[in-house]
Amino acid sequence: MVKLTGQSPDAVRGWAWDDVVHLLAYCDLEADELRAGRPQTGAGSGGHEVTTVFRKRPKR
Repeated sequence: MVKLTGQSPDAVRGWAWDDVVHLLAYCDLEADELRAGRPQTGAGSGGHEVTTVFRKRPKR
């Protein structure tokens, strides 16, 4: 998150988990859109599917 947002680690630690999960999910959707726009090459490249799951854990 720190590299993604450019904010300090202390600032990122203070974020609500919902905000972090939302940002990660949004980035994953953007990455999927970029991958979908690329032409696929090779015979074995069409059968690959990735599912990303973000789990929310309670603050300690």
